Amino acid sequence: MENYMMYWWAGDLANHYMPWGLTMPQFNKIIKLSQYVFGLLSLFELVQFSKVMQQLNYASRVYYMTNKLPYVVATFPMLLVPKLISGSMSLVRNEITSKQLFSSVLLPAVKLELSQIKVDSHSTKAARIFKWLSDNPLSDNTRKVLIFVSFAIFSLIDIFTS
Repeated sequence: MENYMMYWWAGDLANHYMPWGLTMPQFNKIIKLSQYVFGLLSLFELVQFSKVMQQLNYASRVYYMTNKLPYVVATFPMLLVPKLISGSMSLVRNEITSKQLFSSVLLPAVKLELSQIKVDSHSTKAARIFKWLSDNPLSDNTRKVLIFVSFAIFSLIDIFTS
């Protein structure tokens, strides 16, 4: 802490610290932007809290699905090989038609994988937290205190990183 304060006082902080891989000017811009956003929120209450939480819930589910989908697409052919082999053998023996093969073997497997991803995306921790926050919005006083405290914290961070 002593070294930090010496560098901060001398104005050399940018040469010695890179929070979260950002340069100090980039970090300060993010802090200033956060200050302005929270300042405007506290002054005008521009955003409804429950709407923001609903959007964050949706964004967290989409993020999970886009991260999980390439893995499923890559491993899906390996999961279908046994089903395709048995279905192809039945097709060669004329026990089923190709339409039946598709509708009874391939389509249910695809639907099952997609529904599993959808269920998993709803059960992620971030999605559950944002869902709860959108269903149980904060009271006006709690929201105002939270915005004020956030603004104060960002102001202190701005002071100690400038």
